[in-house]
Amino acid sequence: MHTKLNMENQKTQTIILELKEEAKQSLERPLFEYFMEEPRRVETMSVSAPFIYADFSKNLLSSKTFQKLCLIPLTLQIDEKIKKMFGGDDINTTEIRPALHTLLRRIETPSSPALVSKHALCVKALRQLESITREIVEGKKKSAFGERITDVVSIGIGGSHLGPKLVLDALRKKTSELNIHFLENADQNEIARVLNVLEPRNTLFLVASKSFSTGETLLNANEAKKWLSQSHPCPKELNQSFIGITNNSLAANAFGISNENILPLWDWVGGRFSVWSAIGLPIALGRGMTTFYEFLAGAEEMDDHFLNSPVNNNLPIILALLSFWNHNCLGAESYAVVPYCDNLRFLPSYLQQLEMESNGKSITIDGNEASYNTAPITWGGVGTASQHAFFQLLHQGTRMIPVDFILPLQTGDFDQELEHYRVANCLAQSETLMLGNKRKNTKPEKRLTGSRPSTTLMMDNLSPRALGALLSLYEHKTETLGFLWNINSFDQWGVENGKNAATRIMQGLNSKDYSGHDQSTSSLMRKYVERIVKDEKE
Repeated sequence: MHTKLNMENQKTQTIILELKEEAKQSLERPLFEYFMEEPRRVETMSVSAPFIYADFSKNLLSSKTFQKLCLIPLTLQIDEKIKKMFGGDDINTTEIRPALHTLLRRIETPSSPALVSKHALCVKALRQLESITREIVEGKKKSAFGERITDVVSIGIGGSHLGPKLVLDALRKKTSELNIHFLENADQNEIARVLNVLEPRNTLFLVASKSFSTGETLLNANEAKKWLSQSHPCPKELNQSFIGITNNSLAANAFGISNENILPLWDWVGGRFSVWSAIGLPIALGRGMTTFYEFLAGAEEMDDHFLNSPVNNNLPIILALLSFWNHNCLGAESYAVVPYCDNLRFLPSYLQQLEMESNGKSITIDGNEASYNTAPITWGGVGTASQHAFFQLLHQGTRMIPVDFILPLQTGDFDQELEHYRVANCLAQSETLMLGNKRKNTKPEKRLTGSRPSTTLMMDNLSPRALGALLSLYEHKTETLGFLWNINSFDQWGVENGKNAATRIMQGLNSKDYSGHDQSTSSLMRKYVERIVKDEKE
Protein backbone atom coordinates (compact mmCIF):
# COMPACT_ATOMS: atom_id res chain seq x y z
CA MET A 1 0.00 0.00 0.00
CA HIS A 2 1.28 3.44 -0.88
CA THR A 3 2.02 5.46 2.25
CA LYS A 4 -0.09 8.42 1.19
CA LEU A 5 -3.61 7.01 0.99
CA ASN A 6 -5.24 10.20 -0.33
CA MET A 7 -5.07 11.40 3.24
CA GLU A 8 -3.76 14.92 3.51
CA ASN A 9 -3.31 15.30 7.24
CA GLN A 10 -0.02 14.19 8.70
CA LYS A 11 -1.64 12.40 11.62
CA THR A 12 -3.43 9.93 9.35
CA GLN A 13 -0.27 9.27 7.35
CA THR A 14 1.64 8.58 10.54
CA ILE A 15 -0.99 6.04 11.68
CA ILE A 16 -0.85 4.32 8.28
CA LEU A 17 2.94 4.01 8.46
CA GLU A 18 2.74 2.56 11.95
CA LEU A 19 0.06 0.07 10.85
CA LYS A 20 2.22 -1.08 7.94
CA GLU A 21 5.07 -1.84 10.33
CA GLU A 22 2.74 -3.68 12.70
CA ALA A 23 1.35 -5.65 9.75
CA LYS A 24 4.83 -7.00 9.01
CA GLN A 25 5.12 -8.19 12.60
CA SER A 26 1.64 -9.75 12.52
CA LEU A 27 2.54 -11.84 9.49
CA GLU A 28 5.51 -13.31 11.35
CA ARG A 29 3.72 -14.56 14.46
CA PRO A 30 1.04 -17.19 15.12
CA LEU A 31 -2.46 -15.85 15.55
CA PHE A 32 -3.13 -17.97 18.63
CA GLU A 33 -0.40 -16.11 20.55
CA TYR A 34 -2.64 -13.04 20.67
CA PHE A 35 -5.16 -15.05 22.68
CA MET A 36 -2.44 -16.15 25.10
CA GLU A 37 -1.31 -12.55 25.62
CA GLU A 38 -4.77 -10.98 25.78
CA PRO A 39 -7.05 -12.73 28.32
CA ARG A 40 -9.96 -10.42 27.40
CA ARG A 41 -9.35 -10.57 23.65
CA VAL A 42 -12.78 -11.92 22.69
CA GLU A 43 -14.50 -9.34 24.86
CA THR A 44 -12.51 -6.45 23.40
CA MET A 45 -12.71 -7.73 19.82
CA SER A 46 -16.40 -8.52 19.51
CA VAL A 47 -19.44 -6.31 19.19
CA SER A 48 -23.22 -6.61 19.22
CA ALA A 49 -25.27 -4.76 16.63
CA PRO A 50 -28.98 -5.11 15.79
CA PHE A 51 -29.68 -8.86 15.29
CA ILE A 52 -25.97 -9.65 14.79
CA TYR A 53 -23.11 -10.56 17.14
CA ALA A 54 -19.68 -10.30 15.54
CA ASP A 55 -16.55 -12.00 16.84
CA PHE A 56 -13.53 -10.61 14.99
CA SER A 57 -10.93 -11.82 17.50
CA LYS A 58 -9.60 -14.36 14.96
CA ASN A 59 -8.19 -11.57 12.79
CA LEU A 60 -4.44 -11.20 12.52
CA LEU A 61 -3.88 -8.12 14.68
CA SER A 62 -3.51 -7.31 18.35
CA SER A 63 -6.22 -5.47 20.26
CA LYS A 64 -3.83 -2.50 20.52
CA THR A 65 -3.40 -2.46 16.74
CA PHE A 66 -7.16 -2.62 16.38
CA GLN A 67 -7.55 0.44 18.59
CA LYS A 68 -4.99 2.25 16.44
CA LEU A 69 -6.92 1.19 13.33
CA CYS A 70 -10.00 2.81 14.85
CA LEU A 71 -8.24 6.16 14.85
CA ILE A 72 -8.31 6.40 11.05
CA PRO A 73 -12.06 7.12 10.74
CA LEU A 74 -11.62 9.81 13.41
CA THR A 75 -8.72 11.54 11.67
CA LEU A 76 -10.55 11.38 8.33
CA GLN A 77 -13.82 12.58 9.90
CA ILE A 78 -15.70 9.63 8.40
CA ASP A 79 -18.65 10.47 10.68
CA GLU A 80 -19.15 13.72 8.76
CA LYS A 81 -19.20 11.84 5.44
CA ILE A 82 -21.75 9.41 6.84
CA LYS A 83 -23.95 12.27 8.00
CA LYS A 84 -23.70 13.90 4.57
CA MET A 85 -24.82 10.66 2.94
CA PHE A 86 -27.83 10.31 5.24
CA GLY A 87 -28.54 14.03 4.90
CA GLY A 88 -28.86 13.97 1.13
CA ASP A 89 -25.64 15.68 0.03
CA ASP A 90 -24.46 14.93 -3.51
CA ILE A 91 -21.92 12.31 -2.49
CA ASN A 92 -22.24 10.65 -5.91
CA THR A 93 -19.84 13.23 -7.26
CA THR A 94 -19.61 12.11 -10.90
CA GLU A 95 -23.38 12.14 -11.42
CA ILE A 96 -24.00 15.06 -9.04
CA ARG A 97 -26.69 13.35 -7.00
CA PRO A 98 -27.25 11.99 -3.48
CA ALA A 99 -27.30 8.32 -2.48
CA LEU A 100 -30.44 8.07 -0.38
CA HIS A 101 -31.26 4.36 -0.29
CA THR A 102 -31.46 4.67 3.49
CA LEU A 103 -34.48 6.96 3.07
CA LEU A 104 -36.42 4.05 1.52
CA ARG A 105 -36.60 2.25 4.86
CA ARG A 106 -37.09 5.24 7.13
CA ILE A 107 -40.38 5.20 9.00
CA GLU A 108 -40.54 8.66 10.52
CA THR A 109 -40.52 11.83 8.44
CA PRO A 110 -37.00 13.32 8.51
CA SER A 111 -36.43 16.66 10.19
CA SER A 112 -34.34 17.98 7.31
CA PRO A 113 -36.57 20.07 4.96
CA ALA A 114 -34.45 18.90 2.02
CA LEU A 115 -35.50 15.27 2.66
CA VAL A 116 -39.18 15.72 3.47
CA SER A 117 -40.39 15.72 -0.15
CA LYS A 118 -38.22 12.73 -1.10
CA HIS A 119 -39.42 10.81 1.95
CA ALA A 120 -43.02 11.55 0.93
CA LEU A 121 -42.27 9.99 -2.46
CA CYS A 122 -40.93 6.88 -0.71
CA VAL A 123 -44.05 6.57 1.43
CA LYS A 124 -46.33 7.08 -1.58
CA ALA A 125 -44.45 4.40 -3.53
CA LEU A 126 -44.78 1.98 -0.60
CA ARG A 127 -48.53 2.54 -0.51
CA GLN A 128 -48.70 1.90 -4.25
CA LEU A 129 -46.61 -1.24 -3.82
CA GLU A 130 -48.95 -2.42 -1.09
CA SER A 131 -52.03 -1.74 -3.22
CA ILE A 132 -50.71 -3.61 -6.25
CA THR A 133 -49.57 -6.51 -4.09
CA ARG A 134 -53.00 -6.83 -2.49
CA GLU A 135 -54.82 -6.68 -5.85
CA ILE A 136 -52.61 -9.37 -7.38
CA VAL A 137 -52.66 -11.70 -4.37
CA GLU A 138 -56.44 -11.39 -3.95
CA GLY A 139 -57.01 -12.00 -7.65
CA LYS A 140 -58.54 -8.60 -8.35
CA LYS A 141 -55.82 -7.65 -10.80
CA LYS A 142 -56.06 -9.91 -13.83
CA SER A 143 -53.67 -10.74 -16.65
CA ALA A 144 -54.17 -9.48 -20.22
CA PHE A 145 -56.26 -12.60 -20.74
CA GLY A 146 -58.61 -11.70 -17.91
CA GLU A 147 -57.32 -14.63 -15.86
CA ARG A 148 -56.09 -14.81 -12.28
CA ILE A 149 -52.33 -14.40 -11.98
CA THR A 150 -50.56 -17.45 -10.57
CA ASP A 151 -46.98 -16.83 -11.76
CA VAL A 152 -44.87 -13.68 -11.70
CA VAL A 153 -41.65 -13.32 -13.71
CA SER A 154 -39.29 -10.60 -12.55
CA ILE A 155 -37.18 -9.39 -15.49
CA GLY A 156 -34.09 -7.50 -14.40
CA ILE A 157 -30.35 -7.79 -14.04
CA GLY A 158 -27.74 -6.83 -11.45
CA GLY A 159 -29.23 -4.68 -8.74
CA SER A 160 -32.72 -5.15 -10.12
CA HIS A 161 -32.39 -8.90 -9.72
CA LEU A 162 -29.90 -10.07 -7.09
CA GLY A 163 -31.54 -8.48 -4.03
CA PRO A 164 -35.10 -9.76 -4.51
CA LYS A 165 -33.79 -13.20 -5.51
CA LEU A 166 -31.67 -13.43 -2.36
CA VAL A 167 -34.43 -12.23 -0.01
CA LEU A 168 -37.13 -14.47 -1.50
CA ASP A 169 -34.91 -17.50 -1.19
CA ALA A 170 -33.79 -16.61 2.32
CA LEU A 171 -37.34 -16.09 3.61
CA ARG A 172 -38.78 -19.30 2.26
CA LYS A 173 -42.11 -19.38 4.06
CA LYS A 174 -44.68 -18.45 1.42
CA THR A 175 -47.65 -16.27 2.30
CA SER A 176 -49.40 -16.39 -1.07
CA GLU A 177 -50.10 -18.88 -3.83
CA LEU A 178 -48.04 -16.88 -6.30
CA ASN A 179 -44.97 -18.48 -7.83
CA ILE A 180 -42.10 -16.02 -8.38
CA HIS A 181 -39.58 -16.57 -11.17
CA PHE A 182 -36.54 -14.58 -12.27
CA LEU A 183 -35.29 -13.89 -15.80
CA GLU A 184 -31.87 -12.25 -15.85
CA ASN A 185 -29.55 -13.31 -18.66
CA ALA A 186 -29.99 -12.31 -22.29
CA ASP A 187 -29.69 -15.97 -23.20
CA GLN A 188 -32.27 -17.97 -25.13
CA ASN A 189 -31.53 -20.99 -22.95
CA GLU A 190 -32.57 -19.15 -19.78
CA ILE A 191 -35.58 -17.60 -21.50
CA ALA A 192 -36.76 -21.05 -22.57
CA ARG A 193 -36.09 -22.55 -19.13
CA VAL A 194 -38.24 -19.93 -17.40
CA LEU A 195 -41.08 -19.53 -19.91
CA ASN A 196 -41.57 -23.10 -21.11
CA VAL A 197 -43.09 -24.22 -17.82
CA LEU A 198 -45.52 -21.29 -17.56
CA GLU A 199 -49.02 -20.62 -18.84
CA PRO A 200 -49.28 -17.24 -20.66
CA ARG A 201 -52.84 -16.68 -19.48
CA ASN A 202 -51.80 -16.68 -15.83
CA THR A 203 -48.39 -14.97 -16.02
CA LEU A 204 -47.45 -11.42 -14.99
CA PHE A 205 -44.12 -9.84 -15.92
CA LEU A 206 -42.28 -7.25 -13.83
CA VAL A 207 -39.82 -5.23 -15.91
CA ALA A 208 -37.31 -3.70 -13.49
CA SER A 209 -34.91 -1.16 -14.96
CA LYS A 210 -34.22 2.30 -13.55
CA SER A 211 -33.39 3.73 -16.98
CA PHE A 212 -35.67 1.36 -18.91
CA SER A 213 -32.80 1.08 -21.36
CA THR A 214 -30.78 -1.84 -19.93
CA GLY A 215 -30.07 -4.04 -22.93
CA GLU A 216 -30.54 -7.45 -21.34
CA THR A 217 -33.73 -6.44 -19.55
CA LEU A 218 -35.37 -4.94 -22.63
CA LEU A 219 -34.38 -7.91 -24.77
CA ASN A 220 -36.01 -10.28 -22.30
CA ALA A 221 -39.06 -8.03 -21.93
CA ASN A 222 -39.57 -8.07 -25.69
CA GLU A 223 -39.19 -11.84 -25.74
CA ALA A 224 -41.88 -12.01 -23.04
CA LYS A 225 -44.15 -9.82 -25.18
CA LYS A 226 -43.60 -12.11 -28.19
CA TRP A 227 -44.37 -15.13 -26.02
CA LEU A 228 -47.64 -13.60 -24.83
CA SER A 229 -48.59 -12.40 -28.31
CA GLN A 230 -48.56 -15.97 -29.59
CA SER A 231 -51.52 -16.70 -27.33
CA HIS A 232 -53.30 -13.36 -27.06
CA PRO A 233 -55.45 -12.13 -29.95
CA CYS A 234 -55.03 -8.41 -29.15
CA PRO A 235 -51.43 -7.32 -28.47
CA LYS A 236 -52.56 -3.81 -27.45
CA GLU A 237 -54.03 -5.25 -24.26
CA LEU A 238 -50.80 -6.97 -23.24
CA ASN A 239 -50.13 -4.02 -20.91
CA GLN A 240 -52.20 -5.79 -18.26
CA SER A 241 -49.60 -8.55 -18.10
CA PHE A 242 -46.73 -6.12 -17.44
CA ILE A 243 -45.70 -3.91 -14.53
CA GLY A 244 -42.80 -1.51 -14.98
CA ILE A 245 -40.44 -0.47 -12.18
CA THR A 246 -38.46 2.48 -13.48
CA ASN A 247 -37.40 6.11 -13.34
CA ASN A 248 -38.23 6.49 -17.04
CA SER A 249 -42.00 6.24 -17.34
CA LEU A 250 -41.97 7.58 -20.92
CA ALA A 251 -39.81 4.68 -22.09
CA ALA A 252 -42.06 2.27 -20.21
CA ASN A 253 -45.09 3.86 -21.92
CA ALA A 254 -43.40 3.43 -25.29
CA PHE A 255 -42.90 -0.25 -24.50
CA GLY A 256 -46.64 -0.49 -23.85
CA ILE A 257 -47.00 -0.16 -20.08
CA SER A 258 -49.57 2.36 -18.89
CA ASN A 259 -48.92 4.71 -15.97
CA GLU A 260 -51.15 2.83 -13.52
CA ASN A 261 -48.88 -0.19 -13.99
CA ILE A 262 -45.64 1.70 -13.32
CA LEU A 263 -43.91 1.85 -9.95
CA PRO A 264 -41.30 4.59 -9.45
CA LEU A 265 -37.56 4.57 -8.90
CA TRP A 266 -35.42 7.66 -8.52
CA ASP A 267 -31.96 8.64 -9.68
CA TRP A 268 -30.84 8.95 -6.04
CA VAL A 269 -31.23 5.19 -5.51
CA GLY A 270 -28.49 3.05 -7.05
CA GLY A 271 -29.46 -0.31 -8.49
CA ARG A 272 -27.33 -2.35 -6.08
CA PHE A 273 -28.91 -0.45 -3.18
CA SER A 274 -32.49 -0.72 -4.48
CA VAL A 275 -33.93 -3.90 -2.93
CA TRP A 276 -35.70 -1.64 -0.39
CA SER A 277 -37.63 0.14 -3.15
CA ALA A 278 -40.29 -1.01 -5.62
CA ILE A 279 -37.58 -3.36 -6.91
CA GLY A 280 -38.63 -5.41 -3.87
CA LEU A 281 -42.10 -6.05 -5.34
CA PRO A 282 -41.29 -9.77 -5.86
CA ILE A 283 -40.61 -10.00 -2.11
CA ALA A 284 -43.96 -8.41 -1.28
CA LEU A 285 -45.79 -10.66 -3.74
CA GLY A 286 -44.14 -13.85 -2.58
CA ARG A 287 -43.77 -13.22 1.15
CA GLY A 288 -46.32 -10.50 1.90
CA MET A 289 -46.20 -6.80 2.74
CA THR A 290 -45.85 -7.48 6.46
CA THR A 291 -42.62 -9.36 5.76
CA PHE A 292 -41.42 -6.57 3.47
CA TYR A 293 -42.09 -3.93 6.14
CA GLU A 294 -40.22 -6.05 8.70
CA PHE A 295 -37.33 -6.35 6.26
CA LEU A 296 -37.19 -2.55 5.93
CA ALA A 297 -37.41 -2.10 9.71
CA GLY A 298 -34.40 -4.34 10.33
CA ALA A 299 -32.37 -2.35 7.82
CA GLU A 300 -33.36 0.90 9.53
CA GLU A 301 -32.21 -0.44 12.90
CA MET A 302 -28.77 -1.09 11.40
CA ASP A 303 -28.86 2.40 9.85
CA ASP A 304 -29.34 3.89 13.32
CA HIS A 305 -26.51 1.76 14.70
CA PHE A 306 -24.21 2.91 11.89
CA LEU A 307 -25.16 6.55 12.25
CA ASN A 308 -24.96 6.80 16.03
CA SER A 309 -22.45 4.25 17.39
CA PRO A 310 -18.84 5.14 18.26
CA VAL A 311 -16.20 3.76 15.93
CA ASN A 312 -14.98 0.94 18.18
CA ASN A 313 -18.55 -0.30 18.67
CA ASN A 314 -19.82 0.37 15.13
CA LEU A 315 -20.06 -2.94 13.29
CA PRO A 316 -20.19 -1.63 9.69
CA ILE A 317 -17.15 0.57 10.33
CA ILE A 318 -15.33 -2.28 12.09
CA LEU A 319 -15.91 -4.62 9.12
CA ALA A 320 -14.61 -1.90 6.81
CA LEU A 321 -11.53 -1.35 8.96
CA LEU A 322 -10.81 -5.09 9.07
CA SER A 323 -11.06 -5.19 5.29
CA PHE A 324 -8.73 -2.20 5.10
CA TRP A 325 -6.27 -3.97 7.42
CA ASN A 326 -6.41 -7.31 5.62
CA HIS A 327 -6.16 -5.94 2.10
CA ASN A 328 -4.23 -2.68 2.36
CA CYS A 329 -1.89 -3.61 5.22
CA LEU A 330 -1.51 -7.41 5.15
CA GLY A 331 -1.77 -7.67 1.37
CA ALA A 332 -4.72 -10.03 0.92
CA GLU A 333 -6.26 -9.75 -2.55
CA SER A 334 -9.63 -11.38 -1.98
CA TYR A 335 -11.98 -12.49 0.76
CA ALA A 336 -14.55 -15.25 1.01
CA VAL A 337 -18.10 -14.99 2.34
CA VAL A 338 -19.35 -18.35 3.65
CA PRO A 339 -22.86 -18.48 5.11
CA TYR A 340 -23.56 -21.67 7.03
CA CYS A 341 -27.20 -21.63 6.04
CA ASP A 342 -28.69 -22.75 2.74
CA ASN A 343 -31.18 -19.87 2.93
CA LEU A 344 -28.25 -17.50 2.32
CA ARG A 345 -26.81 -19.37 -0.65
CA PHE A 346 -27.23 -16.32 -2.91
CA LEU A 347 -25.55 -13.91 -0.47
CA PRO A 348 -22.02 -14.24 -1.95
CA SER A 349 -23.34 -13.29 -5.41
CA TYR A 350 -25.26 -10.36 -3.95
CA LEU A 351 -22.16 -9.10 -2.13
CA GLN A 352 -20.02 -9.54 -5.22
CA GLN A 353 -22.04 -6.89 -6.99
CA LEU A 354 -22.52 -4.67 -3.95
CA GLU A 355 -18.82 -4.49 -3.09
CA MET A 356 -17.03 -4.89 -6.41
CA GLU A 357 -19.31 -2.67 -8.48
CA SER A 358 -19.31 -0.03 -5.74
CA ASN A 359 -15.59 0.02 -4.94
CA GLY A 360 -13.94 -1.52 -7.97
CA LYS A 361 -12.51 1.89 -8.86
CA SER A 362 -8.99 3.14 -9.60
CA ILE A 363 -9.79 6.88 -9.75
CA THR A 364 -10.27 8.89 -6.58
CA ILE A 365 -12.89 11.57 -6.02
CA ASP A 366 -10.12 14.10 -6.72
CA GLY A 367 -9.66 12.63 -10.20
CA ASN A 368 -6.29 11.03 -9.44
CA GLU A 369 -5.09 7.47 -10.00
CA ALA A 370 -5.35 5.48 -6.77
CA SER A 371 -1.86 4.36 -5.73
CA TYR A 372 -3.25 1.57 -3.54
CA ASN A 373 -5.64 -1.33 -3.91
CA THR A 374 -9.35 -0.67 -3.52
CA ALA A 375 -12.06 -3.37 -3.58
CA PRO A 376 -10.82 -6.89 -2.91
CA ILE A 377 -12.22 -9.76 -4.97
CA THR A 378 -15.39 -10.95 -3.21
CA TRP A 379 -16.37 -14.58 -3.60
CA GLY A 380 -17.66 -17.51 -1.60
CA GLY A 381 -20.22 -20.25 -1.25
CA VAL A 382 -22.48 -21.93 1.25
CA GLY A 383 -21.20 -24.20 4.03
CA THR A 384 -20.83 -27.15 4.51
CA ALA A 385 -20.57 -27.81 0.77
CA SER A 386 -17.75 -25.26 0.46
CA GLN A 387 -15.63 -27.39 2.78
CA HIS A 388 -15.45 -29.94 -0.02
CA ALA A 389 -14.71 -27.34 -2.70
CA PHE A 390 -12.46 -24.37 -1.96
CA PHE A 391 -11.64 -24.74 1.74
CA GLN A 392 -8.54 -26.76 0.85
CA LEU A 393 -7.11 -23.56 -0.64
CA LEU A 394 -8.14 -21.52 2.41
CA HIS A 395 -6.32 -23.90 4.75
CA GLN A 396 -3.21 -24.84 2.78
CA GLY A 397 -2.99 -22.55 -0.22
CA THR A 398 -0.19 -20.04 -0.74
CA ARG A 399 -2.51 -17.03 -0.43
CA MET A 400 -3.94 -15.56 2.74
CA ILE A 401 -7.71 -15.22 2.21
CA PRO A 402 -9.79 -13.73 5.04
CA VAL A 403 -13.22 -15.27 5.57
CA ASP A 404 -16.54 -13.92 6.82
CA PHE A 405 -18.50 -16.79 8.40
CA ILE A 406 -22.22 -16.03 8.70
CA LEU A 407 -24.04 -18.28 11.13
CA PRO A 408 -27.77 -18.05 11.89
CA LEU A 409 -28.25 -20.20 14.99
CA GLN A 410 -31.88 -21.18 14.38
CA THR A 411 -33.05 -21.73 10.82
CA GLY A 412 -36.28 -23.65 11.40
CA ASP A 413 -37.92 -26.43 13.37
CA PHE A 414 -35.33 -28.97 12.35
CA ASP A 415 -33.58 -31.96 13.88
CA GLN A 416 -31.30 -30.67 16.63
CA GLU A 417 -28.52 -33.10 15.79
CA LEU A 418 -28.37 -31.79 12.22
CA GLU A 419 -28.35 -28.21 13.48
CA HIS A 420 -25.50 -29.10 15.84
CA TYR A 421 -23.61 -30.53 12.87
CA ARG A 422 -24.06 -27.33 10.83
CA VAL A 423 -22.94 -25.05 13.67
CA ALA A 424 -20.08 -27.33 14.70
CA ASN A 425 -18.67 -27.33 11.18
CA CYS A 426 -18.77 -23.55 10.94
CA LEU A 427 -16.96 -23.10 14.25
CA ALA A 428 -14.51 -25.88 13.39
CA GLN A 429 -13.49 -24.20 10.16
CA SER A 430 -12.76 -20.84 11.79
CA GLU A 431 -10.87 -22.56 14.62
CA THR A 432 -8.78 -24.64 12.22
CA LEU A 433 -8.01 -21.64 10.03
CA MET A 434 -6.64 -19.93 13.14
CA LEU A 435 -4.79 -22.80 14.83
CA GLY A 436 -3.67 -24.89 11.88
CA ASN A 437 -2.02 -28.24 12.46
CA LYS A 438 1.66 -28.21 13.34
CA ARG A 439 1.93 -31.17 15.68
CA LYS A 440 5.28 -32.91 15.85
CA ASN A 441 5.83 -35.75 13.40
CA THR A 442 3.03 -34.46 11.16
CA LYS A 443 3.88 -35.17 7.54
CA PRO A 444 4.57 -32.00 5.50
CA GLU A 445 1.59 -32.53 3.20
CA LYS A 446 -0.72 -32.68 6.23
CA ARG A 447 0.50 -29.51 7.91
CA LEU A 448 -1.73 -26.47 8.12
CA THR A 449 0.06 -23.23 8.90
CA GLY A 450 -2.94 -21.66 10.63
CA SER A 451 -2.98 -17.90 11.32
CA ARG A 452 -5.60 -17.47 8.57
CA PRO A 453 -7.95 -14.62 9.59
CA SER A 454 -11.71 -14.84 9.86
CA THR A 455 -14.71 -13.03 11.32
CA THR A 456 -17.84 -14.79 12.55
CA LEU A 457 -21.19 -13.03 12.29
CA MET A 458 -23.69 -14.87 14.47
CA MET A 459 -27.45 -14.30 14.27
CA ASP A 460 -30.16 -15.73 16.50
CA ASN A 461 -32.31 -16.50 13.46
CA LEU A 462 -32.99 -15.42 9.91
CA SER A 463 -36.13 -13.36 10.46
CA PRO A 464 -37.04 -10.62 7.94
CA ARG A 465 -35.68 -8.00 10.36
CA ALA A 466 -32.42 -9.87 10.84
CA LEU A 467 -31.99 -10.27 7.08
CA GLY A 468 -32.67 -6.57 6.55
CA ALA A 469 -30.05 -5.72 9.17
CA LEU A 470 -27.51 -8.06 7.55
CA LEU A 471 -27.85 -6.51 4.09
CA SER A 472 -27.81 -3.01 5.55
CA LEU A 473 -24.63 -3.93 7.46
CA TYR A 474 -22.78 -4.85 4.28
CA GLU A 475 -24.08 -1.75 2.48
CA HIS A 476 -22.60 0.46 5.17
CA LYS A 477 -19.34 -1.51 5.25
CA THR A 478 -19.08 -0.87 1.50
CA GLU A 479 -19.81 2.86 1.84
CA THR A 480 -17.27 3.24 4.65
CA LEU A 481 -14.55 1.63 2.56
CA GLY A 482 -15.36 4.08 -0.23
CA PHE A 483 -14.92 6.94 2.23
CA LEU A 484 -11.61 5.47 3.46
CA TRP A 485 -10.28 5.04 -0.07
CA ASN A 486 -11.64 8.43 -1.20
CA ILE A 487 -13.53 6.91 -4.12
CA ASN A 488 -17.12 7.24 -5.32
CA SER A 489 -18.98 4.06 -4.35
CA PHE A 490 -22.13 5.08 -6.19
CA ASP A 491 -21.25 5.17 -9.90
CA GLN A 492 -20.25 2.37 -12.30
CA TRP A 493 -18.73 3.81 -15.46
CA GLY A 494 -16.89 0.60 -16.28
CA VAL A 495 -20.24 -1.16 -16.61
CA GLU A 496 -21.60 1.63 -18.82
CA ASN A 497 -18.61 1.46 -21.18
CA GLY A 498 -19.08 -2.29 -21.54
CA LYS A 499 -22.71 -1.77 -22.50
CA ASN A 500 -21.75 0.77 -25.18
CA ALA A 501 -19.14 -1.59 -26.63
CA ALA A 502 -21.73 -4.39 -26.85
CA THR A 503 -24.08 -2.08 -28.75
CA ARG A 504 -21.37 -1.28 -31.33
CA ILE A 505 -20.51 -4.96 -31.79
CA MET A 506 -24.20 -5.85 -32.15
CA GLN A 507 -24.51 -3.31 -34.96
CA GLY A 508 -21.43 -4.79 -36.63
CA LEU A 509 -22.79 -8.33 -36.44
CA ASN A 510 -26.06 -7.27 -38.06
CA SER A 511 -24.34 -5.30 -40.84
CA LYS A 512 -21.36 -7.67 -41.21
CA ASP A 513 -19.07 -4.68 -40.73
CA TYR A 514 -16.15 -5.68 -38.53
CA SER A 515 -14.20 -2.45 -38.81
CA GLY A 516 -13.55 -0.16 -35.86
CA HIS A 517 -12.52 -2.99 -33.54
CA ASP A 518 -9.20 -4.51 -32.58
CA GLN A 519 -7.81 -7.37 -34.66
CA SER A 520 -8.87 -10.09 -32.22
CA THR A 521 -12.44 -8.84 -31.78
CA SER A 522 -12.91 -8.33 -35.54
CA SER A 523 -11.72 -11.88 -36.20
CA LEU A 524 -14.06 -13.36 -33.58
CA MET A 525 -17.01 -11.39 -34.97
CA ARG A 526 -16.28 -12.68 -38.47
CA LYS A 527 -15.98 -16.30 -37.31
CA TYR A 528 -19.32 -16.04 -35.50
CA VAL A 529 -21.15 -14.64 -38.54
CA GLU A 530 -19.55 -17.21 -40.86
CA ARG A 531 -20.75 -20.00 -38.56
CA ILE A 532 -24.30 -18.60 -38.53
CA VAL A 533 -24.32 -18.40 -42.33
CA LYS A 534 -23.00 -21.97 -42.55
CA ASP A 535 -25.74 -23.24 -40.22
CA GLU A 536 -28.42 -21.48 -42.29
CA LYS A 537 -27.15 -23.11 -45.50
CA GLU A 538 -27.13 -26.54 -43.88
